[in-house]
Amino acid sequence: MFQIFPENLRIPFMAIRWPTAFISLAVVGFSIFLLSTKGLNYGVDFAGGAQMVIQFNESVAVDEEALRKAVSDIGLTQASVQRFGTDFEAETKEYIVHFSGDFASEEVVQKKISEALSQSGTPAALVHFRFSGMEKAYLKLTENLPANEIEKLLRTIKFDLLQIDGVSAFGNSVAKEYELRFGSVADMVATALNQKFKTDSVPTALTIEKLDFVGAKVGSDLKTSAVLSVLIALALIFLYVFLRFDFAFAPGVVIALAHDVIITAGLFSLFQFEFDLTTVAALLAVAGYSVNDTIIVFDRIREMIAEYKGKDLAAIIDLAINQTLNRTIITSGTTLAATLILWVYGGAVIHGFAFALTAGIFVGTYSSIFVASTLLLFFHKWQNRTQKDAKHRVAAA
Repeated sequence: MFQIFPENLRIPFMAIRWPTAFISLAVVGFSIFLLSTKGLNYGVDFAGGAQMVIQFNESVAVDEEALRKAVSDIGLTQASVQRFGTDFEAETKEYIVHFSGDFASEEVVQKKISEALSQSGTPAALVHFRFSGMEKAYLKLTENLPANEIEKLLRTIKFDLLQIDGVSAFGNSVAKEYELRFGSVADMVATALNQKFKTDSVPTALTIEKLDFVGAKVGSDLKTSAVLSVLIALALIFLYVFLRFDFAFAPGVVIALAHDVIITAGLFSLFQFEFDLTTVAALLAVAGYSVNDTIIVFDRIREMIAEYKGKDLAAIIDLAINQTLNRTIITSGTTLAATLILWVYGGAVIHGFAFALTAGIFVGTYSSIFVASTLLLFFHKWQNRTQKDAKHRVAAA
């Protein structure tokens, strides 16, 4: 079998456990500081709003600043623009534009419709309004009105990017409900931007490849669900290790995983990379990968505890880590090679996902060797000391 290190390798990992513990505490503390001060650059999944991917014709001269000015001119004044790709792809003409979703906020639109109804002098008032995607909505009035009259009224309202395409009665004649159809936001944005970038030789300068919209409330709910998913994963891993090994092993695994997640999230805060649902998926994948690596080491430690009864646990841990080090480095190295390629060449869509995997696997490999094993030694000594104290108390009684 291919080996990086010799079989008789004897690195005294536990002899340097205090310096590595200090490094881990310092980095985790700095990560928590960054998360509490700079925070995370939430993507559309968590922050809410709209995100679109724009593909420009190769002949069009465009950069981030020019596109930012163009989207500002059409009313998207607080939009963020990012080139879709990497520095290794200079010819890339794709961009991600993220902008506020206030134009499709139910509260904002409902208020505009209510004001228009009250100013029109009609006897009807708005009872309820809700969106169904970005191109349909439903409203209910206190009185029945002809659909064409409602459409005429709504066309007088400025809905920013939304434009009324048609209104029809919804349900039976006494339901007093109506279906509103809006024009495609992607088509409207594409038309407006095309007017700014097209030339005589390039009449169609761009296309909108994708447009996603997430409401503010949905984004907040997704954020809560993401935190819960990580906490539940940690709790289940603790239970699994506790049942498979014993109490002394379980806390080290969970604390090591929390160490990996916090440091990886801290890197996202430091570099302000976009943090979205794919990043959370990457963090959960890192947790699973890291615990698998730790379990391999712990399994070997447990075998050697039974084999070398009476031997110092620190020496057993050193021996177990040295014996599994080839497997740890080779496995982590091959996985890191794949994630690095994804990070460098994968483009902006999976940039956050690939970076989280790359950083998480690197940190997870470190924690499997230094953090989890050090905590196992600590909790084992604490457990033995607690048991001895309990026996002394019983004997004294």
